[in-house]
Amino acid sequence: MPNLGSSWLSSRFGSASNWLAAAIPSQCWICQRWPSTSLCPDCLARWAQHVHRCQGCALPLPSLATLSTTLCGQCLRNPPLLNACVAAVDYAYPWRSLISDFKFRSNIALAKSFAQVLRQHPQANELIQQCDALVTVPLSAQSLRVRGFDQTQLLGRALAPHKMLSQLVLRRHTEQAQHELTRQQRLRQLQDVFHLNPRKPQLAAQIQGLHILLLDDVMTTGATLNALAATLLNAGALQVSGLVLARTALQ
Repeated sequence: MPNLGSSWLSSRFGSASNWLAAAIPSQCWICQRWPSTSLCPDCLARWAQHVHRCQGCALPLPSLATLSTTLCGQCLRNPPLLNACVAAVDYAYPWRSLISDFKFRSNIALAKSFAQVLRQHPQANELIQQCDALVTVPLSAQSLRVRGFDQTQLLGRALAPHKMLSQLVLRRHTEQAQHELTRQQRLRQLQDVFHLNPRKPQLAAQIQGLHILLLDDVMTTGATLNALAATLLNAGALQVSGLVLARTALQ
């Protein structure tokens, strides 16, 4: 379970905790250097290098691709619903284990560090500035009960709390985890999995004609983001973009 006391203190004394985080020496999550910041400059320079990626699905483009190339072959053949999609890092060492600590071992302190990684990425920062509202990919009610917290919502609060639209979208529980399925199976399972919260009609009215930015921790095929984008576009959003912390090598 997450450290609920720590979460409460963070919300109650946010400015004080930010000051303390800056003033008190820490240990780098990756290299374990001490004293340091939670992600030291050397590790960020080594493991969070900017990569030329497809603007539709955030997959790294081949090294021979020119900087003018913006879409991979798959996105040229089947354009995604997302207006743009940005990933900060690859889902590989050291980020894979850190994300697992965050999601499955309740290390919610990593939310601020991951937000730092996203903010230092020029394209990610641009999307955050340009969007009208930020919507995090929700967990189903059952998954939320099992995990005890919504990791993507915590990431959104650390990244851009002033732009978040919470509880706008609900997610129906699916029997199999998305990462266990093929792309086609993911697409079938995600049909009608998202719907606007009937208890928050005022939020649905707010997204009319807006540029919505979707936030998720890990992107594998893009099926989840596109399914959520379809729901919001059908509800009246003008355009929807995607921002993810990490992108897998799968498509």
